[in-house]
Amino acid sequence: VATSSAKNAIEVTWSAPADIETPITKYSVELIGASNTVVATMDSVTPSATFENLTSGDRYRARVYVHTAWGRSAVSLQSNQSTVQGVPSAPTSALVRQVANAEPAISVQLGAVSANGCEISSWNATTSWVDSDGTTLTRELSALDQGTGLTFTQLAVGVEHTVSVTATNCWGQGPAATFTITPQALP
Repeated sequence: VATSSAKNAIEVTWSAPADIETPITKYSVELIGASNTVVATMDSVTPSATFENLTSGDRYRARVYVHTAWGRSAVSLQSNQSTVQGVPSAPTSALVRQVANAEPAISVQLGAVSANGCEISSWNATTSWVDSDGTTLTRELSALDQGTGLTFTQLAVGVEHTVSVTATNCWGQGPAATFTITPQALP
């Protein structure tokens, strides 16, 4: 029995027993979570099963029973442990700061983010604010390098700006973390 991880899922595969002469009617697969507890069970007629809608970062093992007309077999050995993958987490502690005074600019640096099993491929920051005439303005910047800072210029002085920061991996874009800053024209 072997497990592999996928986006919000664990895939389980196994080989049919070689010493069985009675036709197999089905397999019962148990997903084993923390403390060796069964968290889900699924029946399959093929030697594979996929448990979906799992939380990224959780770890699981699996075991299988074979059913024939004569009953159920003893349980298999447990599989290897696999960790559920998913989109990146929302960034924490992103650095959002003002970097110029007379013509204020905002620098945004991606903070800590869990890649959830697949390397971060890009990240973006979007800033929005309500201008003096009531219009909502938005600007978006992106980078492929996590170490790159993104800089927004031509901002409204003395107006609160909302900065939304997200990361993307092979499974897609993760949730946004939101930060606020009010650029000031300082002497």
